[in-house]
Amino acid sequence: MNTMKTKLYLVILLVVGLSTYLSANPVNGLLERIDKGASKKFVIELNKGTDDFFELDQKGSKVVVRGNNYVNIATGINWYLKYYAGISRQGVHDIVKRCEQALAGYEEKLHLVEKFMTVKNKVKQIDELLDGYEKENAEELVADIRKISDEIIEEL
Repeated sequence: MNTMKTKLYLVILLVVGLSTYLSANPVNGLLERIDKGASKKFVIELNKGTDDFFELDQKGSKVVVRGNNYVNIATGINWYLKYYAGISRQGVHDIVKRCEQALAGYEEKLHLVEKFMTVKNKVKQIDELLDGYEKENAEELVADIRKISDEIIEEL
């Protein structure tokens, strides 16, 4: 009876371990880090063999990447993105830097963050005034709120 339970546990452990091993695909995680949902746009096929290779193919709207190991499949994805899609890590880095510089220039001219913080503080003042609503005269409270809301409108 006891050996039967042990054998059953070993078989269950083997099945769970094998299914985890077979379903584990690190390339899908890589694709998701590149772009959320990207793993659904690719079909990954692992073909065991002794020669290192990757192949690119297409099935409908999906890109098929085949290779003998996950490193070669990742290399194939990199090749596809760089030479076919025109996307490279350096290109993305350059675009991000240019966007940051452009945004800094807009902020310098428009002062949007400063305006946002001013409006946020005024809304906080209104909230604090409303917290004390029961303690103060309603007419005085309404006048204070109108003054602050006029300042907000002027700021925008």
